[in-house]
Amino acid sequence: KLRGLIGGVPIAVAEIAQEPIAISMPNLRRAIRDRSFIEIDYTDAKGDETKRRVRPLGMLFFGSTWLLACWCELRVAFRVFRADRIRNMDISTERFRPVAGQTLRDYLISEGIEGEILNGIGR
Repeated sequence: KLRGLIGGVPIAVAEIAQEPIAISMPNLRRAIRDRSFIEIDYTDAKGDETKRRVRPLGMLFFGSTWLLACWCELRVAFRVFRADRIRNMDISTERFRPVAGQTLRDYLISEGIEGEILNGIGR
């Protein structure tokens, strides 16, 4: 029945290969909620490894991949890390306060995401 509805309409689906997630997602969500600094060991798309101290701001789901939106202390800028490329995560007992220009809301605005999604975020 579906074949009859779509006929010869070409459909393109982006494939994003995702490895298993090595870190605890509940712990990451807790760090976001509690505004705890985290240190991550991360492998980028080229295979380069880095260690970052970040302020986790929120999780985004894109395609089939979880992304961590954060403020990176090393780069002094917003960064987004694929959760499946985070090899290790240590949650600090140190907490951070929201800083103007460094919130999830600010990140979303910087990416051109406006409207309903921003209601209630980062207030």
